[in-house]
Amino acid sequence: PGVYVIELPVAGGSVHSRERFVVSPTLIFAAFVVPVAAMPGVALYTKDDDDSKALREKYTAHITRMLVLAGEDEATAAKHAAIVLEMETRLARASMTRVEQRDPEKVYHKMTVDELAAAAPGFDWKMYFTNIGLPNPEYLNVAQPDFMKEIGAMMTDVPVENWKTYL
Repeated sequence: PGVYVIELPVAGGSVHSRERFVVSPTLIFAAFVVPVAAMPGVALYTKDDDDSKALREKYTAHITRMLVLAGEDEATAAKHAAIVLEMETRLARASMTRVEQRDPEKVYHKMTVDELAAAAPGFDWKMYFTNIGLPNPEYLNVAQPDFMKEIGAMMTDVPVENWKTYL
């Protein structure tokens, strides 16, 4: 038994070692921490001011350049860069701001795997936990339920090819 903290492997997530909500040292308690997107802060994806728009254009150009360097032609790279920005923007809209994330009450949402599956269908959570070596966590702390709901929705809304491009 112990505490496991997991970041989803989207937008640079990884296994994470901090968790504030240790309820019991004998409780298996996995915590989902939403990874930070490539651009710092939700607002850079969602604001409509000229500076934010310009930054998104520069970011898209940067992604395009990286994809060209990886071997894609310019047109395909630009198309793929737009897909990446679109997916990151959708995830950002479902994310808490950094200020909101500082409030422990806002990032503590104890759930079972079945509750997570009901809140974020479209993703096989039981298989996911089994594959990462945590087949039966008693509880999860889903730090950002709206983000997880969006992941579940995107699993059915977003074509597999776009996921391949994004990941």
